[in-house]
Amino acid sequence: MSVINLMASIARELMAFKKFSALPAAEREQSAIPKHSVNHLVSMGPTFIKLGQILSTRPDFMPPKYIKELEVLHDSVPPFGYDQVCTIIKEQLGGDPKAVFQSFDKEPVAAASLSQVHFATLEDGSEVAVKIQRPGIENKISKDLAVLETLVNLICRLIPRRTKNFNLQAAFKEFKRYTKQELDFTLEGMTLNRFRENFKEWEDIIFPAVYWEYSTKKILTMERVYGMKINEAPDKLSLENRRKLNQRLIEMEMRMFVSDAFFHADLHPGNIFFGIDGSIAVIDVGMFGELTSEQRDRFLLYWLAVSDKDNNRAFDHIIKLLKPTPKAQQDSYKEILCTILDEFHATTVSERSWTKTFMEIMTHAARHGYTVPSELLLEAKALTTAETLALTLVPDFKFAETTRPIITRELAKRAKFKYIRKRFEKTFPEWLIMGETPSASIIPKETEERNKDVWNEVKKVWTEEIDEHPYTAEEVKFGENSVIINENIENVFNFVTRLAQYEYWHPTYTENSKVIHVGGDYMFLTPQVVGSVFRIDEIADGYLVMSNGVVTEFERNKIWKWRAPLSLLPTIHIGTCITFADLGDNRTRVYEYFYYLDNDLMEMFKRPWLVSMQALRSHIGEELTGVKRIIENENYAAEDFEYLWENVTEPTRLASNYLRSAVINPGPRKALDPRV
Repeated sequence: MSVINLMASIARELMAFKKFSALPAAEREQSAIPKHSVNHLVSMGPTFIKLGQILSTRPDFMPPKYIKELEVLHDSVPPFGYDQVCTIIKEQLGGDPKAVFQSFDKEPVAAASLSQVHFATLEDGSEVAVKIQRPGIENKISKDLAVLETLVNLICRLIPRRTKNFNLQAAFKEFKRYTKQELDFTLEGMTLNRFRENFKEWEDIIFPAVYWEYSTKKILTMERVYGMKINEAPDKLSLENRRKLNQRLIEMEMRMFVSDAFFHADLHPGNIFFGIDGSIAVIDVGMFGELTSEQRDRFLLYWLAVSDKDNNRAFDHIIKLLKPTPKAQQDSYKEILCTILDEFHATTVSERSWTKTFMEIMTHAARHGYTVPSELLLEAKALTTAETLALTLVPDFKFAETTRPIITRELAKRAKFKYIRKRFEKTFPEWLIMGETPSASIIPKETEERNKDVWNEVKKVWTEEIDEHPYTAEEVKFGENSVIINENIENVFNFVTRLAQYEYWHPTYTENSKVIHVGGDYMFLTPQVVGSVFRIDEIADGYLVMSNGVVTEFERNKIWKWRAPLSLLPTIHIGTCITFADLGDNRTRVYEYFYYLDNDLMEMFKRPWLVSMQALRSHIGEELTGVKRIIENENYAAEDFEYLWENVTEPTRLASNYLRSAVINPGPRKALDPRV
């Protein structure tokens, strides 16, 4: 197509778009103009197919009817001939397909606007997929981009106010960069490697390996992957297996969005395969998105605010992700955002999707005079696509409910003390005095170094408070329970203080309890191993906490008591007390309760911790019943009744203070001093 014809085609589509925009809302839904425009884009060639795919992610540019048509844009064109394939392989790899590969399928398995894919086998027998760039495509796209750039600049001069709102020139610059990037297959290979590295510990998530010795700028040779397409899953998998697969799919996607901030932006049904064994294989990573750390974290906070029905906080985090233009209407935008969120909370999931609500909020931002970063719109589009995949597997899937535990766990990861300290070192003077946190953008890098002297003094105060807390706080009991066991007190005491973990004694994730012990078949608590008593997992609405135990009271055949500061909030202490009473006739009463040390901080967190308290109450009942069942059914080993505390009057604390290094003193102590 000549430059003049290309300009004429674009002008015609712009006129059609203007005509469509002038139609009454009711008539737009029935209009065939968007469909004709999409068909015309396909006929104009690969640059415009890619443009259509990008526009489908920009609801701030395009009306919903256009978006709907663009979303089903087919990137499928007739393949180029095998003789051209041979020429390209010889140019790029130094020989024809027969010389380079053990076998090579002449017919492509897929053909798109930029490339086509052939299956092949390497000399060592490895099965691969070979992606080959279309001949002459780089030159054609360069010419098309030059024409489009001229047109964009012209439009910006003719209608500067509207194009400035939509940041049209920046958007085109991003499109140009992205399109040229797709022409370099080595970049796609590097992207594949990055995804593989991010998911290297997830054995069931597969991103194809790249065979670099068979890859160039115009050829990408990848591991061949197998699996069923998503539309085959309902017929081949039970609903239970589809739910498990769907859960893993969501975990994978949320890992991309909220942990790595690096996500597959085009995860449509053709780019993902599912194995009968529950594995998930992902291909075609040419379109990806990457968020800044602030964008990722603001999204996390926005999501939690929406989940808590806190519209003001949700708006606060959204507005900080946007760039206002001189025509920005903040009050009007806040009003429409709150209306959208109120409607979301008032309707069922089937009536209003969470991801589409997020997309709608992004769209209204542009309409109210804010520039929306392209990364956020790409994320919104990718989230919507992810939700669509999930609904195909499980029609009654609820995105918000399923993702909340993942989001809250991710939030809890940020509570590691090293991260908190790093943020405090930069911002705590304002926070301490005014209760304010300054924007990260105004804090110079050297601030952290300058504040170290102040921070060291603050640490001293906090350390003293944490050290004093266990001896000044009131002990609050919870979940008291007891059981009578038909066995002598010596054996019962020895057994319980070993805390041997049996599968049927401490069930993992039962309906009533989400408290689990750590270790293998057995976990022993001895005078030499007092730390890491419990792992308490997902008992506070998705939050993960780890506790190090301290035995605080110990007397043979009478009492065994421990407590632990939570690693998440070290001034919050929880623990368990177990007492033993000899009833005679080889009968022993075991009484146990959970407790926490109350303080101002505990008061703040009492609401979310009520969930964990309920779980621990159920756990105590399970634990005591399990002990009774094991002992009375004689389902134990002889060594389980051996006394482990010889020469120990009271055991020593081995857990570390969270603001100091651990000091481990091996060997028995004559007396317990928990301040050591």
